[in-house]
Amino acid sequence: MQTAAEAGDWLQTLGIPTSSTKPLIGDALAIAMTFRRTVYDAIYLALAVTSGRPLLTADELVANVVGTRLPVRWLGAVVRERVVS
Repeated sequence: MQTAAEAGDWLQTLGIPTSSTKPLIGDALAIAMTFRRTVYDAIYLALAVTSGRPLLTADELVANVVGTRLPVRWLGAVVRERVVS
């Protein structure tokens, strides 16, 4: 069994890009207030907007609420697209 520190070290070896949330706070607060979402959700949405990449989420409610105005895709729709094609 790994310790949390060992798991953290291993994750860093994967080269997964990370982003600081501090520069996203202003946009996240605006998104949270506009769409009545939590700041937790809005941080991910702000990252999607600023990075120009879509947020892929399993949260269908979030995708439905913001998906027409922000770059969000619901995982269930993506899976269906792959099954159909």
